[in-house]
Amino acid sequence: MHLVLAWAILFAQEAEGFLKSAEVKQQQRDIEGALADYSKAIDMNPKLAPAWYGRGVILSNKGQLERALADYTKAIEADPKFAKAYFSRAILRSYRGDEEGALADYTKAVESDPSYGKAWFNRGLLRSGRKDYDGAIADFTRAIGVSGADIDAWFNRGNAWAAKGDHEKAIFDYTKVVELKPTHSAAYVYRGDSQAKKGDAISAMLDFTRAIEMNPKDAEAYYFRGHSNYDRQAWSAALEDFKKAYDLNALNPVRTDTCQLRLWAVRSRMGQSDVATAELKTYVAKERRGGRPNDWFSTVSTFLTGDQPEGPFLESAPSKPQTCDAHFYAAVKRLAKKDVAGAQALLKKALETGVTDTPEASSVRAELEALKK
Repeated sequence: MHLVLAWAILFAQEAEGFLKSAEVKQQQRDIEGALADYSKAIDMNPKLAPAWYGRGVILSNKGQLERALADYTKAIEADPKFAKAYFSRAILRSYRGDEEGALADYTKAVESDPSYGKAWFNRGLLRSGRKDYDGAIADFTRAIGVSGADIDAWFNRGNAWAAKGDHEKAIFDYTKVVELKPTHSAAYVYRGDSQAKKGDAISAMLDFTRAIEMNPKDAEAYYFRGHSNYDRQAWSAALEDFKKAYDLNALNPVRTDTCQLRLWAVRSRMGQSDVATAELKTYVAKERRGGRPNDWFSTVSTFLTGDQPEGPFLESAPSKPQTCDAHFYAAVKRLAKKDVAGAQALLKKALETGVTDTPEASSVRAELEALKK
């Protein structure tokens, strides 16, 4: 019995030795040597959780995700409180599209180590992506509590507040971001968007311009400033902003499409309806990437280019936001033809949808104010 115990102690000591050797080799970037030593440690002591975890990290970095997932699971079985193993397995599960599994693992990680800021942050991102904004805000708040200078946590909490429509709190968080990092152009862009949605057009313009000064290639800054210039009817400035936003080729597909619709709207308001229509047709036929032939953008563009009558177009909107969009663009088309009364009636219909948190809704309010004057 004493001999068996002695051998067990010896094996455990040798396993620890291989574990330490593997960790040193990993730091020295001797990846194959580290991988071999982690495996030797596991062979000698299958309950050595850090060895399973270390090998899992290497396998994950080598793209061997199934084997890495299995190693992280073995690490957790050996040590059910191993927060890093839960965190790493959550990342792999999220990558594989297993959101529920990832959420469960991030939860286990923060339960095992409440000071694990990255786990709180990543769970917040996952919840935000699932539109659980309250849950995301709670998680980002915990991440901030662990590290008050966590810029990404402040920024993403601001995004979550903005998604909920609480722009005061969003502005507070974006302001904290620029205090911590004055060159964070995206924080200026999104703070400007929240300022605009609160009705503070001047502060919004200042923020968008500041973002552009810091990063002249920030397509979103030009995109959002284009909307602000549109709402104050600075047509030439809006045209330049939307053109620049499109030319930088860095917007997501939805904003790229919207950019083209706004270019049509701006040119039409400038008395260039023929040019606007020709450009939009070219975009649809030759330049558009992604989307489907019968999606909402295609419906709007077909109306703007004259291939669909107003009545059927207005009736085709499937939701309140799109009903607001449809009446807005129909009003712009009427304004381009100097039909002010018809445009005003359409804008009022758009306002009646109750939609407030879209660029089109903001422009509806701006157009009605301009018509009053």
